[in-house]
Amino acid sequence: MQSSGFSAILSPVSERNKMNNEMKNQETFKCFNCEEQHPIEVKKDWGFNEVCPRCDLHLFDEAEKRDKRRDW
Repeated sequence: MQSSGFSAILSPVSERNKMNNEMKNQETFKCFNCEEQHPIEVKKDWGFNEVCPRCDLHLFDEAEKRDKRRDW
């Protein structure tokens, strides 16, 4: 039986997907704001969602600006 070049092309893609799925299952989370995977140790709660520290700071700053505009 001959192996086709098509299966050789799919192999690296399937390996990458397998690695991504393993990473997702191993102590990582998807940030609600930037939608990237981050280590679970840096997770911050943002209401019912989880965000990374960078997005937590950004969202906090935006909320502060919004509140200051309301006070005027």
